[in-house]
Amino acid sequence: MILDTRASIIAVTYVIASVLLILGLKKLSSPATARTGNLLAAVGVFLALGVTLLDREIVSYGELALGIVVGGAIGVVAARRVQMTAMPQMVGLLNGLGGGTAALVSLAEYLRLSSIAPVRGGEAVSVVLGTAIGSVSFTGSIVAFAKLQELLSGRPLQFPLQRALNALLVLVIIGLGVTMVIGTDTGTTPWIVFAVALALGAMLVLPIGGGDMPVVISTLNALTGMAAACTGLVLHNEMLVVAGILVGAS
Repeated sequence: MILDTRASIIAVTYVIASVLLILGLKKLSSPATARTGNLLAAVGVFLALGVTLLDREIVSYGELALGIVVGGAIGVVAARRVQMTAMPQMVGLLNGLGGGTAALVSLAEYLRLSSIAPVRGGEAVSVVLGTAIGSVSFTGSIVAFAKLQELLSGRPLQFPLQRALNALLVLVIIGLGVTMVIGTDTGTTPWIVFAVALALGAMLVLPIGGGDMPVVISTLNALTGMAAACTGLVLHNEMLVVAGILVGAS
């Protein structure tokens, strides 16, 4: 009875949080309602995060609280010190962290599931996509940040056969993904996908000029949303799937 009640509370809260996120994104389309949109979306995310703690067994609430305090403090300090003119690179960096998180969570869930039974089919597809797309978003966003921050040259950085190498990296990811889906992979395959996708993310953004970085960051933000949605499928978390799709579509 308690489990049924908890499941009902979680389901209803997820619906409310999804509605708030949708309304928040809609209001962000106008400067006049953007502040309200941010508030609605923030409340939706807060509700989703809070109720998720009831949905999963937490190994240590103390470690979780420590992570929230440390991460929150870093975020507050960074946001207060960054100038408004540097917001594009700040957004790019935060977006990259989201993509990296999605990739690592996908890997962690794959390792957990594979210790119980072979991970194949749809779950393996979600793991591969979450890991690959999240990794591309992570390193791509880091390169975009470095270009906007003038840590790297704003000029397109190219070398011979760069496109051919990018295509090869994509084929390697697809090939390794297929082995995971059909169950012929080894224990190191997910990590190789992770490493190759990290390299691909950097290689895709390096040839793009600094003036186009805002567009690149917007594209990478959509990729982060897709990675989060794929991770949500692996975790069987409907709220994460909805939020990821909304971010990807926006």
